[in-house]
Amino acid sequence: MKSKEKELLTLLYQNRDQFLTSQKMAWHLDLSERTVRTYIKRLSGEIEANGGKIIAKQGNGYQLILNNASAFENLVHSSKLENLYQKNSVDSAQERKDFILQKLLLENRAIDQYSLADQLCISESTLKKDFSILRPLLDSYSLSLINDSDGKLRISGNEENKRALIMDYFFRNAKFTSIREYIDHSGYFDDVPSETLLMIILDETRKENLILSDIMMQNVMVHLALSIKRIKSGLRLEKFSFKPGFNQASERRAAAKMIERLSDEIGMAFPEEEIAYLTLHMAV
Repeated sequence: MKSKEKELLTLLYQNRDQFLTSQKMAWHLDLSERTVRTYIKRLSGEIEANGGKIIAKQGNGYQLILNNASAFENLVHSSKLENLYQKNSVDSAQERKDFILQKLLLENRAIDQYSLADQLCISESTLKKDFSILRPLLDSYSLSLINDSDGKLRISGNEENKRALIMDYFFRNAKFTSIREYIDHSGYFDDVPSETLLMIILDETRKENLILSDIMMQNVMVHLALSIKRIKSGLRLEKFSFKPGFNQASERRAAAKMIERLSDEIGMAFPEEEIAYLTLHMAV
């Protein structure tokens, strides 16, 4: 059960002596009315199986009725609904900001605002507030939010500025500290600083319009760092061939360019197998 569904059920439980309109619940939960109705429909079966029932009355809204309070309490304290009565401690506004920048900036996508609001389970007005919070950050990098010819939202601006924001926001903050410290200070990867690895990956994947999440970028970075140590230790990957029909053109070009730049950085030749495995790694 999603955290917002838990909050919705909590709201109904706390106000079980009265009806609540979908509009009022949407306002309390920062959801669209349609999302509230969807969640209520989704929750109804489980609630009815555990001593409760959500009734709807036209013009009044929804009300939670408990036919078996003890059974409902068992549902509350079950693993499916643990922490039902606790306020979600996650900063949802920050999570939404991360998600939006992930899609628009790191994955370089254009997104439909209405679909995004539904995906995030928020109202369109809340989404507009989130965008207003993002704009000063984008302005500081000479970037802007615009609507493209299809009516979808995207980030416009110089590619170099986009990459600078990506590096600052996703890879120079606390969320990325552990993996970067491992790369930089473990003693195994002194040849190539994490910053250099990240910039190489970022440059070449974006040139090929490859969509990699921040987690995938981390995985590729570690993969490349380990390749360096493996080769220096005299270990070689096994030869393999791609399955027929496997379309790896963009991934292979990006992988080849990454390996070429790494080779120039550290003065070490990489066997063809390393390019092939990196290609496969990014295509999975």
